[in-house]
Amino acid sequence: MLSEKDTWRYRGRLAGRTTDLPQRKAPAIAPGRVQKNTSSSIISVAILVLLGWAVFSGKKTVDPEKQNKPAEVAAVVETKASSTVKETAPEAPATKETGEKKSAPTEPQKISPPAPRAPEPEPVPVIEPAQPPAVRLSGKVSSAADGSLIAGAQLVLLYGGDQRILKSDSGGRYELPGLLPGSAGYFDLVEAKGFLGLTGRNITLPEDKPSLEVDFILQPLASLRGKIIGTGEKPVAGAGVSLRKTGKAGSRKKPGGKEEPARVLTGPGGLFEFSNIHFGPSFELQVEHLDHIDFQSEPFELLSGQQRENFNIELSPGSRIGVLLLGPDQSPRPTESISLWRFVGGKKHPWAMIGTQKTDSAGKTIFGGLKENSYSLRAGGINGTRHATRLLRVAGKQTFEQTIELEPELTISGVVRNGRGEAVEGSLVKAFRSLPELGQKENASDRSGPEGRFRIGTLGEGPYLVTVQSKGYLRHSRMIDAGREITLTLQQYGRISGQVVALATGQVVKEAEVELKDLDRQKRGQGLRLNAQGFFQSPDLLPGNYELEITAPKHTPASLDLQVGDGKNIKLVVELERTSP
Repeated sequence: MLSEKDTWRYRGRLAGRTTDLPQRKAPAIAPGRVQKNTSSSIISVAILVLLGWAVFSGKKTVDPEKQNKPAEVAAVVETKASSTVKETAPEAPATKETGEKKSAPTEPQKISPPAPRAPEPEPVPVIEPAQPPAVRLSGKVSSAADGSLIAGAQLVLLYGGDQRILKSDSGGRYELPGLLPGSAGYFDLVEAKGFLGLTGRNITLPEDKPSLEVDFILQPLASLRGKIIGTGEKPVAGAGVSLRKTGKAGSRKKPGGKEEPARVLTGPGGLFEFSNIHFGPSFELQVEHLDHIDFQSEPFELLSGQQRENFNIELSPGSRIGVLLLGPDQSPRPTESISLWRFVGGKKHPWAMIGTQKTDSAGKTIFGGLKENSYSLRAGGINGTRHATRLLRVAGKQTFEQTIELEPELTISGVVRNGRGEAVEGSLVKAFRSLPELGQKENASDRSGPEGRFRIGTLGEGPYLVTVQSKGYLRHSRMIDAGREITLTLQQYGRISGQVVALATGQVVKEAEVELKDLDRQKRGQGLRLNAQGFFQSPDLLPGNYELEITAPKHTPASLDLQVGDGKNIKLVVELERTSP
């Protein structure tokens, strides 16, 4: 018989477990006994195999959840191998002959035949609608002058959300096939060299025709050629010739009111040319040259396709002014602007600006083509300098050389206060003077800051009229030389207000009339209106002496002398005595 420890060792091997008990060697066993136990073990293993087959085959259809439980099968095997382990699998009844338990008979597995599949429906054929035949778009591009066909014309067509570029062939024709009937398109532009382009033409392709013919007729542009000559018909090279429209209907204007001109320079032979001109009813030519007086033609018309030749212009000799601009340190002032003004008369604007030029690296520039007149050169006012002006009288053909020396800017600065010595913020301070010889005014301004301070710059030497004004204060003016620091004192307006009552009763005298007279300025008295409660109030008053006269029916008149100080408000109660009946 196996010992208890040998049984645990055997159990541990069968179940795949490692025992923690100490290992002992089994005692020697007789050979016959080993065979008996071996035979019993073989029978037991066979029975267990049958039981396992019953569990895995017979129970499969009954309880699918127990198909994958190898732990229970191992427990059954352990039970048959050793009497010390309890059985966990269900037991079969034992037979009388052997006393051994039979395994429960298993029911045969039922296999259901597959359900018949329904026949799949046959696909329904899709009938595509018949596509209408495509439409071809074509046409020709020709000249309005003689009807000749134009090769190489470009057509921009917007169709189907895309932009398509077409070109006319050598015969002036274009073609675009494969378009959808009934669809729409838009010719955004049709143009050709030497012709005025067309824009904005809608098309709709027909549904009952295979093609659509769309023709375009372009207006040819104009051209102008001529020659600029001087005294003795000598060609003038380097003359600037400008062609522009004079602002008639249909022309494109710039903000100044006239169309931006096209400009060319004459060559050695004095020739000029303008091609591809957008024809119109009114054009003019302007010619400029340093040694000649500027020329401006009378308005003229250019027709479609017109090629005007021999437009010759003779220029008169003019004067020239060369200018050298120096800074306060006598060094040249490059890249600074100098403007030239021409005297035109008139009281309001006696001077008209001719043009502005920049000085070169040496501080020089030239104004040419001047005719007999009075002129003014003006420069400075930036980079710490003040405005400088030079007057010139031009007679005949002359050449002048002028040097303008800029002066450093002077300032008038200071502080604005009221009569109580308090700073007045936000006061507007102006400095200006008249320059009769130039027919102009020079002015500058500044506003006082939180501490009442101001600074007016870019002033020249000499006196300026300085004015200061602020809300609630009297306007103040003084003559001040540039370069000074000053204090400007503002006076506030005063006011007189009050009520007219009866002396005896204290009741309001509604019939009273109040008149205020300015004694210092000898102004005519002004009446003050009373409200329903008998109150009156004057407007803003300058500091000074005033007289107040009050009258009322059946009451003795009253007269008061009052002095209004800086920012003083006088409040009164005027009592009138009733006259005797």
